[in-house]
This record gives sequence, C-alpha cells and structure tokens, in this order.
Amino acid sequence: MPDTQRTKSSLATLLADNTSGDISAQDQRDFLETMDGAYGHIWFSSETGTTPAGAGTALKALGTTTSQTLKNFTMPSNNRLTYTGDPTVPVFVRFFGYYSVATAADICTVRIAKNDSVLSPQVFSEPSGNAILTPIQIEASTTLDTDDYVELWLTNEDGTNAVTVGGTLSAVTFMG
Repeated sequence: MPDTQRTKSSLATLLADNTSGDISAQDQRDFLETMDGAYGHIWFSSETGTTPAGAGTALKALGTTTSQTLKNFTMPSNNRLTYTGDPTVPVFVRFFGYYSVATAADICTVRIAKNDSVLSPQVFSEPSGNAILTPIQIEASTTLDTDDYVELWLTNEDGTNAVTVGGTLSAVTFMG
C-alpha cells in the first residue's frame, strides 16, 4: 500500500491514546508522509512584459517559468503551481522578486491568484519611481484541493503599459 497524506483530524483520532495498540507500520509511514508536507517552487527564467487590456485589469503574469522543487505539486504550464496531493491542505504562498514598468509614474499591483481568482487582500502596489526593477515580496494563505492551482497576477493601475515580473513563486503546505 502506498504511503498516504492524512488530515490532521484523522491523525489526531488515530493517535489519541493508542490504548488498543491499533497503530500499524502503515499508519506510522502515513504519519511521516503527512508531516513531510507538500511544496512547489517555480521561478521566472525568462520574463515577458504583460500588457493589460485597460487600466486596473488584472491578468496572469506572462513569462517562462522553470520548476525548482516539487512534491505533490506540478507545473503544467508557465506561472502555475497545481496541487496534486490529497487531502485538502492549508497552503502558504509567497512571491519574492521584482517588477518593472516602461513608464516611471505607473502604479503596478502584483497579486497571488487561486484558480483564476485573485486572493485579497494580499496586494502589493506602489509607484515604481523609475522604469527599472523594483523588489517586492507578497504572501497569501489559502487552502488547496486536488488540482487547485496558484499563479502570479498583475495590474497596471494607470494604463496599458506592459508590466514585467521576475522571481520565485512558492507554495508550501502546513498543518492547520
């Protein structure tokens, strides 16, 4: 039998006191699998400017991404981490990198999205002050079911000038 991730509540029930001695070797392996958790890390290996259709329009950041480490996650397409594990898990998502815009006065908003819906209120927005790289770090917490995914989305709040992002997008499960 393969080792299986279990929910925190099912482990708590199993390990409550074990007075009957029911914990098997498989239960112990499942416990270890559950404690190891799932994680996924991708990085933008080739950045591409994303041009919004209009001011304030949020859309998925373009660019080529490369997977770094994946456990119970896949990267089926650029800028997407898909959870392949079971059961539903709480996840901490983080983007650490930079953005740049062609016009120094533009305000850029960078967000983390789950299944094409922007997670609120985890938003980063400020005028770049220049047209070069501006470092950012944004974070969000959510839960993921099997085949749910997270992505990096962005907006140019002032217009349709292209916005470019680069960096690492990570998702890590934790016991809730």
